[in-house]
Amino acid sequence: MTTDMSNFKATILKDVGVVNSSPDIEHRVLIVRDEDGKIKVSAQAWWRDFDNVLKPGKGYFVTGRRALQLAKAIGRARGTLAPYEETMSLSNTQKYIIWSKSSIVSIDKWWRKDEGEEWTLGKSLAIDRDKADQLENLLLRAGASIVHIK
Repeated sequence: MTTDMSNFKATILKDVGVVNSSPDIEHRVLIVRDEDGKIKVSAQAWWRDFDNVLKPGKGYFVTGRRALQLAKAIGRARGTLAPYEETMSLSNTQKYIIWSKSSIVSIDKWWRKDEGEEWTLGKSLAIDRDKADQLENLLLRAGASIVHIK
């Protein structure tokens, strides 16, 4: 299997781990250096195309601290069988909504241009509830180990 990195706008510094969601989709947690030279945690869904080439899909580049916060929110979302929703504000114009319903846990990033405008859904990363604990653990490991990477 080959990997197509043409759409990936960062340099991989450390592969923290992978959660295989299906034969065609895997969720990867990486520590990367972004285009601005900042070290971030990447949590993304990667998918295999018809030629069995692995390509990066939707996901997030977040700081180590934000990775730890998201991991804890995933833990709270997957820990209840009732529908769950938690909002994590980033600013007046950006927020994450972490939610779970039946068998899915999702992290949705919402944005708006100005404070008075309606929110628009940006990126969304969903994973089966039974795999969410693996993603939670990978984000915790990445967030904790990012300080040791130069």
